[in-house]
Amino acid sequence: MLVLPAESNFDLNAFAFKDSTCIKITRLSESASSETGYTQLFQDSAITLASLFISRGKDLIYHYGLGRNLIEAGHTYLVETSAPVSLQMGSLYEKERGSGSYVTTSNGSTTGDEFYFAVPFENGFYGEQDIQINAYDSLTRVILDVYINNHWMQLGEWQINPDETITWNGAENGNVSYASVFRVRSMDGKKISVFESNAIITEYSGFSGVFTMPSALDGNSAGKKFIVALPEPSEQNNVFDPFNNQNFQGKQSHIYLFASQPTAVRVKDLATNGSIINRNFILGTDSYRDLAINEQRWNLMLNNSNGSAPYLKIEADAPVSVIVGSTVGNRTMFCGSTRINQVNHTIIDSIVPVINPGEQITSQIAVHNSGNLSISQASAEIITGKGLQIISAVYLDEENNTEIPEKFN
Repeated sequence: MLVLPAESNFDLNAFAFKDSTCIKITRLSESASSETGYTQLFQDSAITLASLFISRGKDLIYHYGLGRNLIEAGHTYLVETSAPVSLQMGSLYEKERGSGSYVTTSNGSTTGDEFYFAVPFENGFYGEQDIQINAYDSLTRVILDVYINNHWMQLGEWQINPDETITWNGAENGNVSYASVFRVRSMDGKKISVFESNAIITEYSGFSGVFTMPSALDGNSAGKKFIVALPEPSEQNNVFDPFNNQNFQGKQSHIYLFASQPTAVRVKDLATNGSIINRNFILGTDSYRDLAINEQRWNLMLNNSNGSAPYLKIEADAPVSVIVGSTVGNRTMFCGSTRINQVNHTIIDSIVPVINPGEQITSQIAVHNSGNLSISQASAEIITGKGLQIISAVYLDEENNTEIPEKFN
């Protein structure tokens, strides 16, 4: 589900991780809304904006010519797919300079082993695409490719150790810019994270617009360890600091930390292991902290990063969530929870993308409780597309294959 504030139209791109992925984009709202409150959604009369099959590594904008100015301000949209995809929304065709975000993988996390994405760039400003990669495991082999002339062209290959980072940018590689899809893979299945940006490292201006939520080492939105890229500081003279009741002075980058339970937090700059940034503090229940990094310290981190962008290492005794921010204007983003989901489900039998009339299929979903609390009075809701009818649904105990008398909606 996508909602766009009432400012301007946005572009929407989607990237597939499996061949023959069916993607359908519909508009659910009949009229645009800029008011606070409820929005009426009409799925039965939804307007279909795009419906197609896309292949692994392909995208809407560059491969199929769809997605530009697709999302109208104030409307609500639904994206349905037959297999996981990642989405990119924003100014992807014009006014792209000075922004960036973490890249999501097929499970919605920014920590994984396979990433497909684009780095939008403005015509006439070449060499400003930046791609930053960090690893969490020893001897992680990473390959960066771009899709050019109907094949993948390798741009670089590295071996990265824990807490190490690398940066690729177009300025140092022939002043190139690629209007296509990039691919980053960890060849041994080890976890990495990718941060893409435009004109943040290569063209420092102090007017960037970044607001993004990285995942923890284990892939959850909340966790005990993060390695986060720190974008360039932006002008913050008009930004209010609620902790001292004054506006920030000069240029700042921000790390926002959120906790649902009390925890100690430790933050160090990655390159020097704390010689430049070394902060320790306590977060209380349902509280947050804004760690602001000024321009002087950011430049010190940049100069000690051996050509890579500045990074911070964040460790906590209990799970926290993190937002990376550096912006002079309005920004929107989707947030994850400050609590770790301890009930997870796995699809055992995948649902086929096309079902012919009269055919029946069976889908099994395993639910695992990794927490220390038992589940009782459980209920589940199954939502199907038009033309599908659920014949029966039951809970089964995995150990003895017996039915559990719980409720299905």
